[in-house]
Amino acid sequence: MTCVAKLDLEIRQGATFSKALNWYGGGKVCKLIEDLVPGCPTKITITAHGLPSVSDTPVFIKHVKGATRANTVGDKPVVATYIDVDNFYVDADTVAQTYSASTGLVTYFAPKDLAAYTARMQIRESIDDVTEIIELLSPGDISISANDAKITITITAAVTAAFDFDTAVYDLELIDGSGNVTRLVEGEVELCREVTR
Repeated sequence: MTCVAKLDLEIRQGATFSKALNWYGGGKVCKLIEDLVPGCPTKITITAHGLPSVSDTPVFIKHVKGATRANTVGDKPVVATYIDVDNFYVDADTVAQTYSASTGLVTYFAPKDLAAYTARMQIRESIDDVTEIIELLSPGDISISANDAKITITITAAVTAAFDFDTAVYDLELIDGSGNVTRLVEGEVELCREVTR
């Protein structure tokens, strides 16, 4: 059993490592679809939808009639790509379907406001090891984009070239302006060893 979201990482020795993730912890948003243009991708109109303009967002779509292939199945979201403040595309093939006007609901989790946050991450060979393999801190090794809650972790090629482990563990923590810590994600790290060096 894991305490937080699990995300395993693969680091290629001697290559720059970069991993970006978004923290969709800003609350659940539900909006009625105003218009849908069938196609591949499918265009959806919702006045002031609130999706971030700089990154794609997972959304859930229900109750669309006519262009039913736009509806998501179960707990698997579809990716929404920003067009403008009132429109976005979803990766759904509704070609040759006819949308029934004023049907459908889009729900998503808004990005967390990370304006006052910092981040830290450590990699250790095992959770009990006293010494870490590497410690990463923002803003140098971890960058935070407040407008879309994007957290980007970077390790230079020179640093990964010196790594000497097979598997390790890590977690990533975010700290707000009051010092409150959220352990956002954890997992295993696999080192893929390089031949050319």
